[in-house]
Amino acid sequence: MRVIILGPREPIPPVKGGAIEKLTWELAKFLSKNNIETYVLATTTNEENIGRFIEIDGVIVHYVTPPIPGGSLFYFTKMPIFSSRAYTFVNKLCQRECVVHSVYFYNTIKGDYRSTPLVITEFEHYPWIREYLYHYPFISTYARLRWEIDALLRIQLAKLLMPRAKLLTSVS
Repeated sequence: MRVIILGPREPIPPVKGGAIEKLTWELAKFLSKNNIETYVLATTTNEENIGRFIEIDGVIVHYVTPPIPGGSLFYFTKMPIFSSRAYTFVNKLCQRECVVHSVYFYNTIKGDYRSTPLVITEFEHYPWIREYLYHYPFISTYARLRWEIDALLRIQLAKLLMPRAKLLTSVS
């Protein structure tokens, strides 16, 4: 069996820390050590590695795009590029049994995963918890409005994408 992990927005293996990156990397290494063919589709800060496959600790890392910045616009600009390239790779690799594990639900923006078992793990509390409430009265009206719009976009994307999964998991 193969497991393909659609990784987080930051590089894998972790370069500068980050809980999501560490958890993703540890999961990939655990699966690999238990004789499960494991791929991680990841971002990289080294542009020369984009499109390359590198085996690290028994895990095959395929570098797809540069790191993806956060914010509202990335759902419509950078994320679809990562998602589209990831889906193309999944289609090529899943000629036999495999499972796709997406670290974030928006990694599946582009692609039809109905014929492939899909697990989505959501690591972020945002937009489910209104974070700006913890910063009131220090947050500006503009920042709050921007946050609200971004939260509405994420919630609508979640309603569209999460039903594609066979299993949803949540951390934190």
